[in-house]
Amino acid sequence: MLKKRPFKTAWPLILVAFVTLVVVTACLSPESPSTPTTEPPTLESTNTQAPLQPTATQTEPPPTETALPEPVATVAPPVEGTLQFDFEDGAQGWGARGEATVSVVDDVAHSGAHSLLVTNRTAAWHGVALDVSGLLQAGNTYEIGGYVRLAEGAPASRVIITMQRTPSGGDTVYEWIAPSAENGVTDGEWVHLQGQYSFSGEASELLLYVESPDAELVDFYIDEMTICGQTEVQIVPIQTDIPSVYETLAAYFPVGAALGPNQLDSERHTALLTRHFNSLTPENTMKPGPIQPSEGNFAWANVDRLVEFAQAHTMAVHGHTLVWHQQAAEWMFLDANGEKMTATPENKELLLKRLEEHIRAVVGRYKDAVNVWDVVNEVIDPARPDCMRHSMWYEITGVDYIVTAFRVAREVDPDAILLLNDYNTYQAKKRECIYSLVSDLQEQGAPIDGIGMQMHIDIASPSIAAIETTIERFAELGEVHITELDMSVYTNDTTSYATISDEILLQQGYRYRDIFEVLKRHADSIGSVTFWGLADDTTWLKTFPIRRLNLPLLFDEQLQAKYAYWGVVDPSQLPEEPPASGDVEIETPRIITASTMTRTAMACATASLPGTIPRTGRTRIHQDWALCSLSGR
Repeated sequence: MLKKRPFKTAWPLILVAFVTLVVVTACLSPESPSTPTTEPPTLESTNTQAPLQPTATQTEPPPTETALPEPVATVAPPVEGTLQFDFEDGAQGWGARGEATVSVVDDVAHSGAHSLLVTNRTAAWHGVALDVSGLLQAGNTYEIGGYVRLAEGAPASRVIITMQRTPSGGDTVYEWIAPSAENGVTDGEWVHLQGQYSFSGEASELLLYVESPDAELVDFYIDEMTICGQTEVQIVPIQTDIPSVYETLAAYFPVGAALGPNQLDSERHTALLTRHFNSLTPENTMKPGPIQPSEGNFAWANVDRLVEFAQAHTMAVHGHTLVWHQQAAEWMFLDANGEKMTATPENKELLLKRLEEHIRAVVGRYKDAVNVWDVVNEVIDPARPDCMRHSMWYEITGVDYIVTAFRVAREVDPDAILLLNDYNTYQAKKRECIYSLVSDLQEQGAPIDGIGMQMHIDIASPSIAAIETTIERFAELGEVHITELDMSVYTNDTTSYATISDEILLQQGYRYRDIFEVLKRHADSIGSVTFWGLADDTTWLKTFPIRRLNLPLLFDEQLQAKYAYWGVVDPSQLPEEPPASGDVEIETPRIITASTMTRTAMACATASLPGTIPRTGRTRIHQDWALCSLSGR
């Protein structure tokens, strides 16, 4: 993995004079045009999976950068209100990232007379940046935003506010805070971008920057950039006097959680993880784009860290994912001349060769640790007559990329469980599309061991009967794994609650109870259950499909057990069940519109070395593995 040279810009003493400090209530977003603050993918239903809210590993610059002049150093106070940069008195600490030119200009401004203009970019990562290492504190949540606009004549592009963070002793990560929509910024009007940011553990570098990652290398303006601080939240220890989730369900299936490597920096998060889960899924870091951003250059460090942690704590690892149409290694789709591929025999051969090499490298590195692979992800489109998603993979290779992926994964790791993973699987048409594809490929010899049901659901849909029907149907094909379980407190893509009522959280608890009753009834078919996240503090549903408060997991934002937890572990601890929907009047929380919302023994015998995960006969030992893991901890 190529490493960037640290970008260091000490804060000049005069910066304090440039920054307007206002009250915390200024965190509320201003009224702005209806341009979304996050990138909305094409939806196929209200529960459509999208690119996961990034810990997004961005394309890294080369190992050299153009250094800024060294300013006079001073220690800046932590943010406790709002820092506002209006550029009326200069650049106010902002400078070039890479070889871009950053200028204070007076030809265009969102308000006042000045803004910053970024020009002469020669790489997509070049932009404008501010060192906030002395300003932000671990454990706090910040609202970060600002206005962006393209220079006259620039084609519509994407602009993203991002944090470059280097954990002390760790590798640099690039975390999206506020991406615009695809082609969501133009030269015609200002677009407001805003998002929340927090981090855990010590950081040796925090660099806030704005970039446009599209190939056009557009010039762009920024104005009225703000960093709104939240007063420090009291840290509550995790509960050690409540039952472990995975121990409670050990007789049925392993229970996992998805997480990113940065969460390993937090002792509270790792304590929660190891107490309640015996499997982990690398959330984003193992996807094709992040793990091989350019041909032959693999970013192993973050995945290695997660895998090593899992092995040290006798946890299974669920690999996610080898092939996806999003967060893909886009370089794979360039032909021998560097142009975008078209459907030719030569391009098909080249693309499948690249895919095979990618899978051999990734599966080969982690085959001694990963028990289950999501081999291909989201390949079905029930709206099409052929049921297939017409991604670049499909357009160039047909279904051969699916066959190749499973064949190569099996060759490299004969013991791993290989899944086809998809969302909205409980929808009747999509369920049958998946069933037909997999059964046909299995008959042709493709080594598909089962189906991954993502299970991004909400408090009202799908029905329990639809979930059970889907499990029963897919069990005819092999193992069923619940791979990405979470439960939104909303039933649509537009409503936003200022607070989530106790009634809604109790409804969520009972719905989790009902779902796990189904899962336990079908434990002979279910290989594992994985939650998409550890706790509500880092859920992707806070930014998808819109930015809003969402609490979809078993543990709250302070990592404390919710009704949802008790619905899974011991429903008898839940308060009296509320009446069925429609028979009760629940006080409706105050609603904020989207535009203004801011807020077994055989298995054990193989585990002779500490941290070794049992692998022999894994296609049918999931219950034994769960019990083995329980008895061995």
